[in-house]
Amino acid sequence: INSPGLTATVNWRPTHLSTVSFVSSTSIDESSTTGVSGTRNFDANLNISHKFRENLTGNLIFGVNYDDFVGTGNDDITFTAQAGFAYDIHRKMQWITNYHLTRLKSGTHGNSYTENRISTGVRFRL
Repeated sequence: INSPGLTATVNWRPTHLSTVSFVSSTSIDESSTTGVSGTRNFDANLNISHKFRENLTGNLIFGVNYDDFVGTGNDDITFTAQAGFAYDIHRKMQWITNYHLTRLKSGTHGNSYTENRISTGVRFRL
């Protein structure tokens, strides 16, 4: 498999309360599927974070992933979107809540799906 490799991260702070990050990468994976010599993976994500208060941060994440199954025309593309909040309960503890949307468009018939997920939890920092 021939593929250029690229990993990039760009961070921008438009204000002292906001951060915008763009992260992209390419990789190659092996495959055990007959007729597929490997997979080229291309990822790109845009992360936006804003501190509304000293103890409350909002996050938005948008992403796309393209998987090129070399040797077949059954390529997959995945779109993701996430929105959430992190509330600092204590210096070392946060309450987090997120909504996560995943949409997979598969080149293989019947494998496409949409997933909606809501999660909440507590994060501890050491």
